[in-house]
Amino acid sequence: MERRHLLALSAVGFSVFLIALTAGLSAPGAGGAAPSAGSTQGARFVTRCTYSHTLSDDPIVHPNQPGASHSHDFFGNKTTDAFSTLASLTKGAEPPA
Repeated sequence: MERRHLLALSAVGFSVFLIALTAGLSAPGAGGAAPSAGSTQGARFVTRCTYSHTLSDDPIVHPNQPGASHSHDFFGNKTTDAFSTLASLTKGAEPPA
């Protein structure tokens, strides 16, 4: 079960990396022309994934061990820490009341 959990977290991390890479390559001014309105060729999407926080946590390599890793910058999900799981990353933060 632990191995499956680590693989799932790795898959989420890799997916986030691919989304960020795709967004950077498809952003206007990043080497590609912005698609014209109504164009279906070269359809793309852009997402903003801004800096959130820095911790010395790595929920994939050192799960449940806060401070056991080198410093990581986290983008997007503000809840990511050493105790993050696939479920907690998917859920994200609760909206303010």
